[in-house]
Order: sequence, then structure tokens, then C-alpha cells
Amino acid sequence: MRVALCLPVLLVLAGHSQSRRGTAVSPARSAVSQRTRLSKAENGVNGELELVQDSRLTPALRDRLWGGGESAMDDSIFKTVPLRNAELRLVRWDGLPVESEPLERPLAKLESTRLYGGSRETYLLTVDYSAGLGAYSGPATFLLEVVGGMINWLQATQTVNGRKERITLARTLKSAWGIVEAPGTAQKEILQAFCRPSLDSGEFTSTFIRYSFDGENWVRADRIQKGCADLEDGLPDRSLFP
Repeated sequence: MRVALCLPVLLVLAGHSQSRRGTAVSPARSAVSQRTRLSKAENGVNGELELVQDSRLTPALRDRLWGGGESAMDDSIFKTVPLRNAELRLVRWDGLPVESEPLERPLAKLESTRLYGGSRETYLLTVDYSAGLGAYSGPATFLLEVVGGMINWLQATQTVNGRKERITLARTLKSAWGIVEAPGTAQKEILQAFCRPSLDSGEFTSTFIRYSFDGENWVRADRIQKGCADLEDGLPDRSLFP
């Protein structure tokens, strides 16, 4: 009796899984698009950090879609079977998953940098939040490290209120950021600037942020001024930052 009740449902689902020509539509699948080796000595685990994306996203297609928003994905194949969102995975050398982080968009990139003047690697995970036209949407970059065999998202303590928050770096027409040399040290610091209108008055203000490492923690210092800084060509002069 249960089988009989389920048959109409199965027939409806089967009908929806076919295209207009009557051919079946394959479900979207995921594949590892980027991977970086991890070691027990440096990261607390022998394994890999993997970026997993929809298997239909070839390197050329990712480059073409990057920064275009949903309008760039207006393709019949993606309308029928939407792109899967990307995922960041930490796996052991034998493929056993340790940790995963589902991302909110299909397009992402994984890069690495050295912020502390030594061999310690910091990973930059950039997720494309572009929405086509608009001055405030674009890629967002999150910083992470693999410590003790686990993913550690870098956070910074605000000097004003002592609150900790994940470091998030936006790059849009009204936002810019960069990693620069910290004066007098072998370390790096992160500068970010953005321009936003006030919700109350509608007047524009520019915020200049400096992230610096004090030997134990990342610290965030802000400076705000009236008006909208020109950020289309990248970061403004260093003297504008705290």
C-alpha cells in the first residue's frame, strides 16, 4: 500500500527531472577545484585544505563568471540545475574529513600569504558576493589558519570596545583593502577602507581600518572622516589610516 501511494509522487518527480526534449537532467555534482598540503609539524594534521565547487565550473568558466553576479549565470544549464554553493574542507591524508565550512555562493578562490615574517601560512578565502550592478557588492575575503589540526578563522579585537569579530575584507567600487609591510618589522598589516552613507542623514563617511598583530592577537583600529574617499583605484594614502 505504501508503494502504491508513493508511485504518483515518483512519477511527478520523474517528469520534473526531464528536459523539454525528454532527456534526464543530471544532478549538480561537486569536485575539488583547489587544494593545499598541510603538515603535522606546521598545522597539526597531515592532510589538505580543499576548496570544493560545482564540477561544471571549469577554470575558464569561473574566470568568465567571476564578478558578474547572478546575471552572469543566466545560462540555460544553470537555470535547469542551479550551481551548487562552494565548500571549504579540511581532510586528513587518507581522505577522512575533519572539518567543513559551507559557503554562501558558488564561486570562491583560495590563496595563501605570510603575515608574520616567518613560514607560517595564512589562507585567504575569497567568496564572490557580486550582484552585478552596484557599488557595494563584490568579493569578500576571510582569513584563516590551520592550527592544531583545526580551521581557525582570524578575528580582530576592536580598540574602541574590545569586541572581537572575524576579519572580513571587501573589494567593491566603494571598498578596498591590501596587505602591506608593517613599519619597522618583518610582519605585515592589513589596511581596509570603505565609503558608506549614514542611515540617518544620508551623508557619506569614509572608514579607514588597520589590522595589526601585537604578538598574540590581531587588533583593529578605525578612523572615520566625512566625505567619500576615492577607492576605485585601490587603497588611498597610508597617512589616512590610524
